[in-house]
Amino acid sequence: NRGKVLQAGGAKALILIIQGILPPAKASDGGKVPQLESSDFEPIQALAKLAITASPVQVFGPNEGAIFDAIRPFSLMVTHPSANLLQRFEAMMALTNLSSQSPEAASRIARADGLMNKVELLMLEDHTLVRRAATELVCNLVAGCEEVFNRWGGEKNSASKSKLQVLVALCDVDDLPTRLAASGALATLTASPEACESLVELQNERHRVLPILGQLIDPAVVTRPPGDDEDEDEEESEPQSDPGLVHRGIVCVRNLYYGIQNKASQMEVAAESNRIGLVRALVLAVKGCAQNTSSPILRPAAESLKWLLEHGVEIPV
Repeated sequence: NRGKVLQAGGAKALILIIQGILPPAKASDGGKVPQLESSDFEPIQALAKLAITASPVQVFGPNEGAIFDAIRPFSLMVTHPSANLLQRFEAMMALTNLSSQSPEAASRIARADGLMNKVELLMLEDHTLVRRAATELVCNLVAGCEEVFNRWGGEKNSASKSKLQVLVALCDVDDLPTRLAASGALATLTASPEACESLVELQNERHRVLPILGQLIDPAVVTRPPGDDEDEDEEESEPQSDPGLVHRGIVCVRNLYYGIQNKASQMEVAAESNRIGLVRALVLAVKGCAQNTSSPILRPAAESLKWLLEHGVEIPV
C-alpha cells in the first residue's frame, strides 16, 4: 500500500505529525536529547518505510529543504534510547537513501548529533540486517561526505586505523550485502595514501588484510586469513565469487599497491601477494575478461599485475 499512501499525500501528513511531536532544534539545546516515548516514533517509522522504498523526490518532493528536514527525526530514531532495534534499522535504511541524494544531504546526515558514533556501534551488532544497514550507510557517507572520508581513512591516526580494521573484518562476514558495502567503502578509502599506510600496518600486525581482499577476488584461489580455517564439512562445496565483490576487491588491491609510499613495504606486500595466491587470482581475473575487453575490472587488474611485475614478482602466464 505504500505507493497508494504516497499518492494520497501520506508523506506530507506524516511530516506534519512529526513536526507536532518534535520540538524545534535550538542551538541553546547543546545536543540535548528530546523527551520522546516509544509511541512518538511511530509516525517517524512510517515515514522511514516510505523513504526506504521510494526515491527521496517521490517522498519529499523536489524541494531539497524537505529532505534536509527529515534527517533530524530519522537520526533521532537511530540514536534515541526509546527507539527499538527495528526502528533503528529502518531509520538507517532511510538515511542511506537520503545520503545518495546529494553531497549536501550526506554531509548533513554525517553532522547529525551523535549519529555517526551510534552507527559505528551498530556496525558491530550481532543482528545481520542491522549490521548491514549501518555498513551501507557508512559506505554512502564515505563516498558522499569529505568529513566522513577523512574520519575513516583520509587522515592518519589510530581512530581511522581502527575504523579501517572494522571494514576489513566486515569484508569477511557471511552476509553478501554487508561485504559489498564494506568493500565498497574500502575501495573509496584506498584512494587515500594515508588509508593505504594504515592498511599496510594492519597487514603487518595481523596478516589478514591481503588475504581478505584476495578472497573478494577469488575465494577458490587465495589462501584464507590466519585463524579462518573452516571445518572440513564446510569445505565440500567450492566457495563462489560475486561480480560486485570481484570488482571492489580488485580496485582495493590496485589502490593499495599504488598508495604504498615506503619501498620496503612495497616489496613485502608484493611478496606476500604472491605467497597467498593473490597474483594468480588477478591473472585469472584478467583472463576472464578475454571476451569482454570493456569490463570495468580489466584495467585495475592489469595495473595491479604491472605493479607486481615492477616489484619483482613473476607473473604466471
